[in-house]
Amino acid sequence: MTDDNNIRSLTLLERETLVFQDPELMTKICRHVSSGGTVIQLCDLWKIHFADVMRFIRADTTRKELYNQSLADREEWTYERILMELRAIGTVDIRELYDDQGNLKHVKDWPSSAAAAVAGVDVFEEWAGGGEDRTQVGTVRKLKLIDKIKALELAGKTQKMFTDRVESTTVLKLEDLIHGSWGDNEKPVSAKVSTVQPSSKSQSSNGQLHDQTNHRHQSSSNDREDVSGVQKDVQGDDEI
Repeated sequence: MTDDNNIRSLTLLERETLVFQDPELMTKICRHVSSGGTVIQLCDLWKIHFADVMRFIRADTTRKELYNQSLADREEWTYERILMELRAIGTVDIRELYDDQGNLKHVKDWPSSAAAAVAGVDVFEEWAGGGEDRTQVGTVRKLKLIDKIKALELAGKTQKMFTDRVESTTVLKLEDLIHGSWGDNEKPVSAKVSTVQPSSKSQSSNGQLHDQTNHRHQSSSNDREDVSGVQKDVQGDDEI
């Protein structure tokens, strides 16, 4: 493939022919995607249609598998990149942004690890005098850093260093326990009590026993009456 700057001067047909005839095209696509890029970026660079590139990838099983693997690699790249940025913010040393005299370095001289933690720079110019005599006497630059504690917290959660605890307190009444002790499709089973009726033979025996008892009571009463009569007769004889 020719230089990327020269390819733009070609017609669409010439660009497509040049791109798709490149034996290393699939390697270039996978390398770019695996490093966090997209096919859209390549299409914008080469000035060709996205649909044509995707059709080229899906037309062959091997190319399709290589592209799917590059997508998985891009996810891993994104994870590592985000974690690296969080680490840079959480462990930033602002002394790297100043020179030995305590002056703020030029932006192009900032280390990448320290530059990642800078959210912005506020610049204030100091002037003296007025009118045509007004002159600048100084410049104040104020750094605004990204929240370091928040970055450390996010980095720790990414590495599963922190665990959120959720405490729950539930108060149950006795009625809730009773009604909730059965499942949705279950109902309490009422107990059945069977009453055993005495047989006719037992009733007859009980009746005979009752009659015998009454007979004994009547006999006892008659005996007591006879004894009383005898006593009366004996007392009568004594008086005579």
